[in-house]
Amino acid sequence: MKIGEKIKLARKRAGLTQEQLGKKIGVTGVAVMRYERGERQPKVETLLEIAHHLNVPITDFISFDEAAAMTA
Repeated sequence: MKIGEKIKLARKRAGLTQEQLGKKIGVTGVAVMRYERGERQPKVETLLEIAHHLNVPITDFISFDEAAAMTA
């Protein structure tokens, strides 16, 4: 499962719309939609915000190795 699919699943489990999640993390609902579709990759900092607001560990979205590669 790709990052975007994992974000979408966690968002739906939290009962939030794309717009609601976007407001919580400081982006538009369209940006969240693009993350979920895999059209854009969120920065690690954004993933941390998403994980925080969805009350899940960031490792639900990416592994430690993937996070390290994203910041390199």
